[in-house]
Amino acid sequence: LWQHIAFTADLSKNELFVYKNGIRVASVTSFSNTYTNGTAAFRIGERADGSGDVNGKIDETRIYNRALPQPEIMRSEE
Repeated sequence: LWQHIAFTADLSKNELFVYKNGIRVASVTSFSNTYTNGTAAFRIGERADGSGDVNGKIDETRIYNRALPQPEIMRSEE
């Protein structure tokens, strides 16, 4: 089963959103902005502690330097 998952983070607004097939399914709009440009690994499909690997395949991964708006996320899954 193919799924399109998108995660956006706008740290200037303290907003985190998760989209599944173009529909917002989760959001956090109040959190402590503690992200830095450090040396920690950025992991896709695995928890930060190295456990909990995704049981499946990850394909066509993209990373942007901006938070995509929902209409653009919907277009990107086509």
